[in-house]
Amino acid sequence: MYKMNFVEIPCWGAKLTVPDFLEPIWPHDLPPEAWPTFLGAGSGWGDKIVPDRFGKVYLNPAGLCHDVEWACSTKNLSAFLGANGRFFLNCVSLIHAADLDVWPKIKLMLTVSGLYLTAVSTIGVVFFSWFSTNRSEDIDPLWNPVVQHRLGRLIEARKKYYERPDERHMNSEDALYDKGDLDG
Repeated sequence: MYKMNFVEIPCWGAKLTVPDFLEPIWPHDLPPEAWPTFLGAGSGWGDKIVPDRFGKVYLNPAGLCHDVEWACSTKNLSAFLGANGRFFLNCVSLIHAADLDVWPKIKLMLTVSGLYLTAVSTIGVVFFSWFSTNRSEDIDPLWNPVVQHRLGRLIEARKKYYERPDERHMNSEDALYDKGDLDG
């Protein structure tokens, strides 16, 4: 049976606790504004009701880790509560690392992180069951369909970010060369 382990990684000045298999593939180079949404109950109203962003604070990585952990963890209350606790702490860490004054940080930590923890611990019971249906607990997490879907969204976001030639990439060595002129 697969046993999930966790590591601490840096992310935008925060320290996140993530499933260990995400560490070598974590998109450290992807800026917050380029991340896809991972919170909310789907696109549209779900993203408006449960946003990933609050001003300068982006909680997308916390949502990714939470989804992946729910999809790969054992089907028991301990795993459910552990995933929700790590989600809360990852949200708090991302808020704490944000470029905000102290009082707005405290308000966001208490309201947003607390509200999100309450939501995933109550309404989330239904989704935890859905995430864990038809899942073999001994499967390699990278073969899990939910994990593959979430990582696929990150891959698409990275492609989209790096396909746009603009001032963000002008410091990149690749941006110094027009590849069309290399053929002669």
